[in-house]
Amino acid sequence: MFKDKFKCITERVAIGDGLYQLLHSFSLLPSLEENHYHFEKIVMPEYQQTQLNNYPVYSLQANNNSTFSQQQQSSFINILLVDDEEDILYTFKKCLASEGYKVEAFVDPMEALRYFARSKPSHYNLAILDIRMPGLNGLQLYYRLKAINRNIKILFVSALDAVPELTSILPDLKSTSDIIKKPVALDDFISMVRTALTR
Repeated sequence: MFKDKFKCITERVAIGDGLYQLLHSFSLLPSLEENHYHFEKIVMPEYQQTQLNNYPVYSLQANNNSTFSQQQQSSFINILLVDDEEDILYTFKKCLASEGYKVEAFVDPMEALRYFARSKPSHYNLAILDIRMPGLNGLQLYYRLKAINRNIKILFVSALDAVPELTSILPDLKSTSDIIKKPVALDDFISMVRTALTR
């Protein structure tokens, strides 16, 4: 009955982020998903993007493939992304968002730290940090984030070949899989993010 009622309006219903978050907070989204529907974030083509597109909008979609369950899981994961190179920041953010992750991206590490400090300590599941940044480098930012939330998972991004040094001075770095070497293929980038989130 639920399925029949929504069949005619699939892909014609769109809601803003406020209502989406409200539905999420009342746990109403799982009942939709059990009946073969989900809300998917609408991503505007780059040439149509404006300041207004910063507000997330979601459309009602029928579940029609196996990628939904992966994106459904991703939609509950919050990632902090910090890189002073705007083109890399934009590319990584777009790549992560296309996988369903919720991403807050910052070109200024001090602004990222202030934003992180104002959030709930457990809000972010993962932080992806460039190492070389002006003002506050990735290592300094790492220690400050860990002081706020000891359990935050961290990935470093760097063009430097500094893996041995980093693994020796940072207690939570277990292996080279915690450091993404630039340049990186986007498929490899996503794979490393997934691996980090499951550790």
